[in-house]
Amino acid sequence: MPEEEIEALADRLYRAYAALPEADERRVDPELMAEKLLGLRVVYRRLSRDGSILGITAPESVGVPVLEGGGKAWFFLDGNTILLDAGLLSPWASRGRRRFTLMHEIGHRLLQGAASSRTEGLADRLASALLMPRRLVERNLLACAWLPGPIPDRRLDPKRWQAFETLAETMGVSRQALAIRLEQLGFTEKRGGWTLGPLPTLIPEAGELEE
Repeated sequence: MPEEEIEALADRLYRAYAALPEADERRVDPELMAEKLLGLRVVYRRLSRDGSILGITAPESVGVPVLEGGGKAWFFLDGNTILLDAGLLSPWASRGRRRFTLMHEIGHRLLQGAASSRTEGLADRLASALLMPRRLVERNLLACAWLPGPIPDRRLDPKRWQAFETLAETMGVSRQALAIRLEQLGFTEKRGGWTLGPLPTLIPEAGELEE
């Protein structure tokens, strides 16, 4: 999917999302988008012992393993469910990570593709655009008094750094995710070296996990 199509899709969905009576004008709530706009169900279960799997979804009915009561159980996706690791609800877990992980899985559902290195990258890119659509970023830039330019050094420019942190908090995203998105939109200088995305996700094929 070309960049312009990703941005156009994100903009269409954001305009529809913003019309929901429950929508917060400062940020996009992935659960609200999933459940009220896209008709998806979001469920939390323990998916792995080491946190290596944060999200699972599939466009068709399939059983996937989850951890319950110290052992393995099966959870049956119905084609309209996004399954997230329960550890993301921990008070010590990053809110930005949880929100991005859910939006990443929403991206997979919108792309309707099987897991691959290409679709993982596209799901990340779409998740970023859905969480931080251009028109929302532009509005929050003004509200937070953060002017386009390089990502500031917190020691050398604490005032500008505070504005950057306020912008990330306002949008409910991590500073890393915001920095990447600002680069994508041309609101800051390219610096490279950023990495982003959930830990390995799984979109199983029917029967793939049968023992």
